[in-house]
Amino acid sequence: MAQEIRIAVARAAMADGDARGTDSKIVGRPKASTRLFEGPLDARGSVVRIYTTKEDASEVLADLVRAARRNGFAQSGAADEPGTASLQRANSFVVARVTSAEGRGELAPRRTILSVVEFGFDSVGETDRE
Repeated sequence: MAQEIRIAVARAAMADGDARGTDSKIVGRPKASTRLFEGPLDARGSVVRIYTTKEDASEVLADLVRAARRNGFAQSGAADEPGTASLQRANSFVVARVTSAEGRGELAPRRTILSVVEFGFDSVGETDRE
C-alpha cells in the first residue's frame, strides 16, 4: 500500500484540485489545503487521508487536535514524537502526523504535509467515491 500511496500523492501533487474522496467528519481539513490522497484501510471504515497546505505545521496540528476534542476525542499518550497527535474516543482513534517540505526551485514555497489515519469501531471515515 505504501507504494500506491506514493504514486497517488505524486499524481495528485501534479494535478489541480482535490483527489477523490471526502474530508473527515472528526477533524475536517487544514485551511487552504488540497487533498492529495484518500484510501480505505479496511472494511470497517478505517481510512487514511493526506493533505498539503502552506499553513504552518504546528498550527495545522493544533487545529486538528482542537477539532477532534470538539468531537469528544482526547489526546492519548501514544504520540511522543513532535509533529504527531494521537487521539481516542472509546474504540475510535485518530493519528495525525505533520511534516514540512521545501518545494523545488528557488521560488517554491515551503509546504506542510498532513497525514491523518482514522480507525476503530466508531470510525466515521466513509468515502463518497464516484
